[in-house]
Amino acid sequence: MSKRKQVAWIVLYFITGVASSLIFANTKGDIHGVFYLSFWITGGLFSLVTVFLVKRWFEIGVLKLTKYFLLLNALYLCLFCITFFAGVVSMVIGLLTSGLGAVGVFWLTNKLITKISYDSEALFILGAMSFVVMLILFLINDMSLTLGKYGICGSFAIVYFTWQSLIGYQLVKHLSSAEGKI
Repeated sequence: MSKRKQVAWIVLYFITGVASSLIFANTKGDIHGVFYLSFWITGGLFSLVTVFLVKRWFEIGVLKLTKYFLLLNALYLCLFCITFFAGVVSMVIGLLTSGLGAVGVFWLTNKLITKISYDSEALFILGAMSFVVMLILFLINDMSLTLGKYGICGSFAIVYFTWQSLIGYQLVKHLSSAEGKI
């Protein structure tokens, strides 16, 4: 795969992260609104881009792609709910779930799409870094400034941007060097 195509996919993951963050932040603190359309779109965007990426690079059947898409979304749903309903400890739990989510995406890709070699510990740390960025911003800013116009959903929106951008970049990097039709 050419460097130009790799950069295009990385930019697409970056745009996906921005879009997911904006969609999630615009629930404006309405906890119930999180579980409507905005909730599904934010996780679904990353999964959809990943499925398009895989379909573009590999000869994969529709059934396998559908299974991959559904499992990516199930992973997102489980980890999001664990984090969101953790209450006061959600900041700590989020470090674990965002790291597990990163490893989970690569594990699913490895099992269902193509064999890729990846470092689970490095991916876990990279995934958790998205939550660390949010925690740092949360701690150095006045909480009222952080919560501000968008409420708690605005604070968590940065996680979507950093996670989807970082993990998308890693996925493009690893898939571009994977064996198979690229």
